[in-house]
Amino acid sequence: MFDPLTDADLHHLGDIMTCVRDRMRAQPARSATPPRKRRTATIHPDEGLAPL
Repeated sequence: MFDPLTDADLHHLGDIMTCVRDRMRAQPARSATPPRKRRTATIHPDEGLAPL
């Protein structure tokens, strides 16, 4: 994959990947954000639950 690249190409690719890495490190990971609240089904008190 890298064989056709010149030394200059590899240098540019390294610069680009460094920018990508730095940008990713500057933002918190998605796993670090609090989970979204899930909607829960509401049951009207007069309806109750269906019998099993």
